[in-house]
Amino acid sequence: MSGGVSTGGSTCAPSGPRETDRVAIVVAPSAAARLAAARAWLDARPLDAEVVVIAASRESGDEIVRDDVAAHGARFGTTRTTLGRIAGVLAAPTLAARGCVPASALSLDAVAARAVHQLIGARRLRYFAPVASRPGFPLAVARTMAELRVNGITAEMLAALPTVGPDLAVLAAEAASELDAAGLADRAAVFAAAVAAAETTPPP
Repeated sequence: MSGGVSTGGSTCAPSGPRETDRVAIVVAPSAAARLAAARAWLDARPLDAEVVVIAASRESGDEIVRDDVAAHGARFGTTRTTLGRIAGVLAAPTLAARGCVPASALSLDAVAARAVHQLIGARRLRYFAPVASRPGFPLAVARTMAELRVNGITAEMLAALPTVGPDLAVLAAEAASELDAAGLADRAAVFAAAVAAAETTPPP
């Protein structure tokens, strides 16, 4: 890979590229400004350079490359992918060694539903007890647990919170247990494995 460009949004005012080796980090609240920076970065690469374009979706990556090809001619050695897909590729060997597979959104919803069912049966929920049996509660739990795990929030951290903390902690612990029992890796686990693989020497 010859380099990379990140075009994440920010509420800060646009700042120019900060060069670190061959990586340019562009911070701008405007999507047009970020796309312009990405196109300029790609334009600066030779047409036969090995380049990986990582975009929010495969379609958006295709669009950037297509615009470049229309303006400058055919490219060779250009790969388009998404952050989730490249994380999955990097994480695959580690997950396979653990006997795990990435979980789909439907699988995560099912895991949350089972975790809620187990906790209701064991009468371990207090704060959420009045609403835990409602149809939308497991889906809300699945989304909440996904956000917490991606941000590295553990059950122990949640247990220290007042009022709602103990219920969130048991939900987090039960969901993690169900994921382990099913051999499933959620987004947080996939990205953690991908980061670990990317930091290995030599890289995969």
